[in-house]
Amino acid sequence: EVFGMGLPRSLTDLIVARFTHVPPTGMRVLELASALGREFEFDLLQEAVKRREDPEAPGDEDELLDLLDELIRQQILEEAPTRIRNRDTYRFAQGKFQEVIYDRLAPEARRKVHAAAGRALEHAYMKEVEAISGELAHHFTRAQEPARAVKYARAAGQRAQALYGNADAIRYYESALEMVAAQPTLVPLEDRVDMIGRLADVYSHTGQNEEAVSRLQRAIDLLRGAGKPELQAGLFLKLSRCKEDRGLFDEAIGHYEEALRLLEGRGDHVFAAKAYLAMGWVQYLRRDLARAAAYTQKAREITARLERQEDPVAV
Repeated sequence: EVFGMGLPRSLTDLIVARFTHVPPTGMRVLELASALGREFEFDLLQEAVKRREDPEAPGDEDELLDLLDELIRQQILEEAPTRIRNRDTYRFAQGKFQEVIYDRLAPEARRKVHAAAGRALEHAYMKEVEAISGELAHHFTRAQEPARAVKYARAAGQRAQALYGNADAIRYYESALEMVAAQPTLVPLEDRVDMIGRLADVYSHTGQNEEAVSRLQRAIDLLRGAGKPELQAGLFLKLSRCKEDRGLFDEAIGHYEEALRLLEGRGDHVFAAKAYLAMGWVQYLRRDLARAAAYTQKAREITARLERQEDPVAV
């Protein structure tokens, strides 16, 4: 028979029996620790205890240390041989201890321990929050706090993307966008579109062209009637490159032209220069050298005018 996280009931019962002599205060600490992971920092656990605001939690640092010593004596916890982020660290003596404790938490208790863990991390690493944005996204997602979860999932996606962690970037962006789809008011429309565009970039860079196209079409649809022509134009440029990569040159040209149409009457714009330059390249690939030269020349003229606007002294 399977129970909880897939352990046989007899094994689960044996593990639960290990906790019969742990006082309620100790179980509260173990519940928080189970949300922090197999290994956890003392400072982080202490802060999480404060954030949970549980009357049965240890009252001060000395009480918490005494409790941890007792849990070590009972061979439920042990001091970790390595330090996390150069801080004093403990860990569960057996990984299954953590799994069983966590799995036996009621939904509301689980939500509360993750909320406490997330706020403890925010407090402890307020100057390094970007580096732990993935952990924060995890905790606030489990805590059912979508505003914080989206904020940190987006940051984690950007960090992973910058470090070429494409699978992680996709996971974080998709998670954030799923929450925003359920609650569109969580972020401004521009931020939602930015996330979709970044996600499409990752899909495109990893050869998942159809996924990239699908996400870009979704973003373009979101912007219809929103009065954001420059954002739409930028998305059409990305969509054109996806079509170009698949050899769909006619469709690529059509999307570049749509980007230019959106920019009409807005003066010289860097997106227009990019569109003309890209159209020139597509026409070169099609061996239409006259059009390639004409489009490339337009891109140069727009770029020159933009440069003069930025540096009027050089005119």
